[in-house]
Amino acid sequence: MIAAAAKVRPDLFDGWTPFPGHLEPGPYAELMQGADIEIWSTEYHQRLPVSAENAHLVRTFLSSTAGLPVLAKLNDDEKALFGASWDALLDEAYPRLPDGGAWFPFRRLFLVARKPVT
Repeated sequence: MIAAAAKVRPDLFDGWTPFPGHLEPGPYAELMQGADIEIWSTEYHQRLPVSAENAHLVRTFLSSTAGLPVLAKLNDDEKALFGASWDALLDEAYPRLPDGGAWFPFRRLFLVARKPVT
């Protein structure tokens, strides 16, 4: 997403990081020292349905969440260029299925922490 945005506005997006990213399980455990912790992760494979828009399905899925900080920095003309650039990258990463749908894997981390009774 950021690579696609940097093609449109390198002055705004080269080296820009809108989110801190995710932590691996170890750092979460460190944040909760003293608690009894269970941590596990899974990767879901969600089949995104065919969209009425021409946009790549993953772009449609992410535009209302992770895409918001990028879209907020662009004017309407730049948004159209960004969308086309992002779609091209998404077509490589998440090929469309014969019916137009696409598989979208995403990782989820689950954590249960119990404070010891004292």
